[in-house]
Amino acid sequence: MYGIDADKIVRCKHCDAEIVFVLMEKKGGKPRPQMPINIDGMKPMVVMNNARTEGAIRWVGESHYSTCPAGIARRTMKEVQK
Repeated sequence: MYGIDADKIVRCKHCDAEIVFVLMEKKGGKPRPQMPINIDGMKPMVVMNNARTEGAIRWVGESHYSTCPAGIARRTMKEVQK
């Protein structure tokens, strides 16, 4: 499904949604962080380099941090505590 190995798909421990962790771009000497992405709604997108001379099709999706009810509740509580 979506060009992702089935063994890479996991479930969120808070809301049980299917997600996959993807490696983000490395910045400086820091290790590459992982971002949870929702499996629902993933779609192919053409990604080009800055000069628009080369491109590739990549699967993209929405960050699970923005849709998980537990994450939304935690962010809302932090905003209330400010």
